[in-house]
Amino acid sequence: TLLEITVPPLAGFALPQAGVAPDSDNISLTLHKRSLPSMSTPIRTGGNASFLQPPTLDVAPLDAGLPANISVAFSLSVAMQGHDRVTIFLPGFESNDLTSIPDIAGPSGGSFTAAWTSKCPESTLTLIVREGEHVSAGQPVRITIQEQAGISLPFGGIQSANWPFTISTTGAAGSTRSEERRVG
Repeated sequence: TLLEITVPPLAGFALPQAGVAPDSDNISLTLHKRSLPSMSTPIRTGGNASFLQPPTLDVAPLDAGLPANISVAFSLSVAMQGHDRVTIFLPGFESNDLTSIPDIAGPSGGSFTAAWTSKCPESTLTLIVREGEHVSAGQPVRITIQEQAGISLPFGGIQSANWPFTISTTGAAGSTRSEERRVG
């Protein structure tokens, strides 16, 4: 594994002018993994009428490049029924191209099934209302895709101030409402 570290000159770190011999042990590097317990991020909203409350994305643990629990919460202004979908584009998140995520946790987990694709479109989590289930307009929805599903955080971490993703809803009859949201 190649590790490349760039230290800007403003950091005040400098190597000797003569350089360092390739077999020298005069320089050592210690890396400390920064692991935070969780991150809860509101999603900035625009004029998308389908969301009554701004959707939120919670991720825990925050270990870059490793699988995490991904929780999504939202409330729609329209009812959802079997086969309706909420699609979330999570740029930089990675996993094998899973076709189905059967175990969904959270208060609304029993009403949904989920699918992940890393290819088409890239980094997309789709929540699908189960056959025979109904989600009322205004009903708070909160689901968690558990880390056992294998969806990993971006290797570069999440920059919450400007991490874009798209969330959209598609009814079984084909009506679609979507809007790009930014985490932060």
